[in-house]
Amino acid sequence: MRDTRKTLLISGGLALGGVLMGITGLVMKETQGETPLCIVLIAVGWAIAPLSIFAFINACVSGLRKEALEQGKNEIARWKLTPAESAAFREQDVRWTAAGRAFNMMHSGAYRDGEVIFATRAVILDGGFHELTPGGLIDLIGVEYLQGAPSCLEFTMRAQKTQGASGTGFGFNYITLRVPVSSGETRQAMKVLAHYNLKTKRGVSIAMRHPAMTIRVSLGVAAACAIAAIWGFSNRETQVYGVAPLIAAILGVIVGGVALLLAASVAFRVRETKVQERIRHGD
Repeated sequence: MRDTRKTLLISGGLALGGVLMGITGLVMKETQGETPLCIVLIAVGWAIAPLSIFAFINACVSGLRKEALEQGKNEIARWKLTPAESAAFREQDVRWTAAGRAFNMMHSGAYRDGEVIFATRAVILDGGFHELTPGGLIDLIGVEYLQGAPSCLEFTMRAQKTQGASGTGFGFNYITLRVPVSSGETRQAMKVLAHYNLKTKRGVSIAMRHPAMTIRVSLGVAAACAIAAIWGFSNRETQVYGVAPLIAAILGVIVGGVALLLAASVAFRVRETKVQERIRHGD
């Protein structure tokens, strides 16, 4: 994430717009009946709002972490590439990609800023903030030191595939981030390498530490939210509760949807891990 303010404005605007569309659709349904317009507003609003709210929260957290890292909090290494080293990195990355090495998510062809700042769970590279979190939604699974001119630290991450129309959404998409190391900063790079090697061996997300419990709790929350949503929709014309039914319906749908997504994500991750274990053991 390079421009925190722009990300917050876009995701916040979409989240607010989605919520307003959903509320407008519900109000129109109560006053005008179930018209095609109100159905579209509700459907589109509920489709946009949960993901946009999640993106907004993630942008807030990442923005705060980026600002803290720029001020030196949790910093473990920092170096500055010369213009010549930056140019050499761009050319080298193009050659490596052409030779079959994984594509660099940082788009090195546009790389200009030579400053690199590593924290315990992230890196600022070319002005952009990149999470390096084992067990996260984008799961850091490995790091390697590549000899070159300049040498690089290569981070490998994976993200759960989304469910496709064919129903074959199991598995992962793999992502690579290569970070150039300035001449004379090999010791600092080794410090980063040792830190993230240790993190990838031990780091597990809270949700995956006890996946069965996570799924049960998420389904329980989803069930409670479903009850709240049903109560809200059932009492939408009752005046005695004020706006409580509307709030219950909105929160029930949004929070319940997020809880179901978490349960599904953990279940898919557990299933994929078991499949990989069977393949590894030749079953």
